[in-house]
Amino acid sequence: MSRVNYINVQFKGSNYMVVEGSKRANVLKRANRAWSMGYDDLAIELFNEALDADGCAFTHRERQESEDAKYSDLQSYYNLYN
Repeated sequence: MSRVNYINVQFKGSNYMVVEGSKRANVLKRANRAWSMGYDDLAIELFNEALDADGCAFTHRERQESEDAKYSDLQSYYNLYN
């Protein structure tokens, strides 16, 4: 299993936890750059695109934990009956 890094990306002074290298991380960085340069309409459009993109760290972690739990349950069942 490959290791996933969670990073925070800043947008308008707030930090958003994302999966490193994800579409959400890239679009959020672009949105912050647009906002810093004064392109408010573009920044808002990019921010909304980022919210719809994959790469939220919390969602990723929940999904990963549920997959680990499934494996753990299967392993327990296997150990119980074999």
